[in-house]
Amino acid sequence: MDREIENTWNELLWQAQRGEQQAQNRLFKELSVTLRPFLESRLRGWSREDKDDVLQETFIIIGAKLQDIQTNPHRYGIKVLRNKIGHALRNPPHKRMVSADSADDYKSSALRQAIARSLSHESSGNDLLDELGKKEEIERIQTAVHKLPTFCRAFFLGILNGRTRKELWRLFKTSDPGLKRGTYRKRIFDCRMKLAELLET
Repeated sequence: MDREIENTWNELLWQAQRGEQQAQNRLFKELSVTLRPFLESRLRGWSREDKDDVLQETFIIIGAKLQDIQTNPHRYGIKVLRNKIGHALRNPPHKRMVSADSADDYKSSALRQAIARSLSHESSGNDLLDELGKKEEIERIQTAVHKLPTFCRAFFLGILNGRTRKELWRLFKTSDPGLKRGTYRKRIFDCRMKLAELLET
């Protein structure tokens, strides 16, 4: 039975690695079903939103490393999730977020304009790296990103790993089927504002 389960997972993995969108969607859905109970048991008492953030960040990492996974994506997923849970327990989520009312404080700069363009529907994640160019600026952004709440960190790391907004939406939606597009966009807006605030300091 274990061998049959492994064969099913591996076949799904190989189909996803070949770029078959349906296979990728199914892979992440199956991973969500498999990883969710482990997540729930380890983060008892946490809000559904915070637990979803941890799972979403796990999916971003799995998506970025998809081509490097050789076999048993479910075991790889558990390993990544364990690391993310450990990080989350050491760094509990910050509840304070910058709201849309703070939009007037979002002052213009070449750096923040590059970030905004990279997060627009017209741009890909690689545009951020292309436009900034300087290694120290990239490292500065990466340092700031790691100080953000889990959802924001997952989103920006996905962008920096070359994921498009469309791909990230699918990953977030898979881990949280109840997520509304309007809520998703508002959270991204808050993340952008928070990142801008960190980069000003």
